[in-house]
Amino acid sequence: MDTLLHGLFRAFEAANLLKSEMKSSGYKDAYVVAYYNGKRIELSQAYALIRNLEQMPRSCTQAIVEKETSILHSLKINSSKSSNATM
Repeated sequence: MDTLLHGLFRAFEAANLLKSEMKSSGYKDAYVVAYYNGKRIELSQAYALIRNLEQMPRSCTQAIVEKETSILHSLKINSSKSSNATM
């Protein structure tokens, strides 16, 4: 949980959820960035890498999404504020 509080996510859904919460709290310039092998990459590249990722089963990636969003929900950060948000 500690890495989540510092803004390090493994799933876009959780990162986007927190970004939306930050924007609704007045931080209008909040945004999501992606890193691959320690280098910042475009979000479109990150999406492409994820789509092409075959070594990680879908159930594993879904578990990551559920864990991270569950932690955010426990902190009262929910998707109702970010249902239409995009990265």
